[in-house]
Amino acid sequence: MQYALKKGEVFSFRSTAGSQVILVADGGLWITCTGDPHDYLLVSGDRFRVEAHQDITVEALRDASFTLSVAQAGDPFCYTVRLSAQL
Repeated sequence: MQYALKKGEVFSFRSTAGSQVILVADGGLWITCTGDPHDYLLVSGDRFRVEAHQDITVEALRDASFTLSVAQAGDPFCYTVRLSAQL
């Protein structure tokens, strides 16, 4: 499924029974996951794997578009910056 957010807009969802992948097509996103002490910054081309049964908040750092799809075995994923809760 494809999504588009304007700078500052927020999209929240609960991941399904299986893992999902966020793929950033354009822009920049700030990702927060329940139970994870870190936040993640993604830019165009980055992928992020979301584990099952997590509440996820996605905020657009600038106008952004991304897809959310079911993770397949062997899907590559990465994130560019992990922000520690200790900052």
